[in-house]
Amino acid sequence: MSWMEKLYQTYEHGIRSEASTPWYVSHFVKTAHIEVSLDITGNLINGQIKLLSGEESLTVIPATEGSAGRAGAKIAPHPLCDEIGYCASDFPDIEQAKSDAYLTQLKNWCDSEYSHPKILAIYAYLKKQCLWHDLTQIIEFPITFTNKRGLKSKINAEKAFIRWRVEQYGNPCSGTWDDFDLIQKWIAYDKSVNTKKRILFYYRTDTTLNREPFQVY
Repeated sequence: MSWMEKLYQTYEHGIRSEASTPWYVSHFVKTAHIEVSLDITGNLINGQIKLLSGEESLTVIPATEGSAGRAGAKIAPHPLCDEIGYCASDFPDIEQAKSDAYLTQLKNWCDSEYSHPKILAIYAYLKKQCLWHDLTQIIEFPITFTNKRGLKSKINAEKAFIRWRVEQYGNPCSGTWDDFDLIQKWIAYDKSVNTKKRILFYYRTDTTLNREPFQVY
């Protein structure tokens, strides 16, 4: 795919996005359906798993060039927050290639100089292979999701999107999407493993899309 085609896809994605805030480099906004809360050692906090809806479901997540535009059967895990079909290795219908790709990518980030306590906690939890078990103790699938416009839809388990909270002493930002230090760690790591990359910056509002030029680094 040429860079012009990628530019067009990014523009179209921005037009369709429900988000009203700028996207960080190497991040984009995704609708999350389920929130899982962990402690800093990678343990689930008192069954703190909840279904999301409306405005609160819009979540800034780290992304790779491949994962931001994945479609169909393409295997391209997001670095941290993702669908059950990627991050729940104990999911009965897991496609092993997806699970392996997700965990390998996360481990590589954890092992780098750009690691962060929150991602270490999430990786430690996922290595226990208990996410699906924990989810099914609280949630019945398929779930019914209500978006910010009040429209309801059924989401099958495999496609239900997980976001993470990690409670860390001294850090008031438990949500991974709110932790600016974590966001900067992913930006730095992604830059270190992708030395040639075109980034499109833009800002979505209710009526306009203000675009900035590509930044190449």
